[in-house]
Amino acid sequence: MQDLLYEQRLRSSPFSYFLLIITGAVAGFGAWNLLRYYSAGIPCNLPLHAAELLLASLFYARTAWGLLQDHRWGSRISPGDGQLYWWDTASCSGQRSLPLASIARIRLGPLRDDEGDTLLLFDQQGQRLPFPAGRLIPQYQRRWAEELVRRQPAIELEVTEEPLQ
Repeated sequence: MQDLLYEQRLRSSPFSYFLLIITGAVAGFGAWNLLRYYSAGIPCNLPLHAAELLLASLFYARTAWGLLQDHRWGSRISPGDGQLYWWDTASCSGQRSLPLASIARIRLGPLRDDEGDTLLLFDQQGQRLPFPAGRLIPQYQRRWAEELVRRQPAIELEVTEEPLQ
């Protein structure tokens, strides 16, 4: 059976480029205003424009640095060696894993009344397993959970409408 892989990269996210363009435009506009007012001798609030330029430049540099580092996050279910792997290079180095045999139940439901669904994994004793589902699995968490249960029939899928703890 083939691995079930989900991976995202910061460079493949349109939001990253949108943020880069917006922060670049704000920094450019701040520099243009500062130079225009200063060279024309027009009285302006120099600290305000300098702070705008500095702040926008810092956001631009941080966004560009993130794109250069190309953060990756995702998960992989490997039936060959019976492991669930996950990684998030922005928060930790390397990948972590969990034996599929240790997963007894998947609980899927809202975290709070106003948020979308979240997914929790539990072992045979009912203890929550350390899997940070968040952005490490596809947006369609129910489909991902159903596919995992299809591959590992011993796992029980529980879908609830009440908020998860």
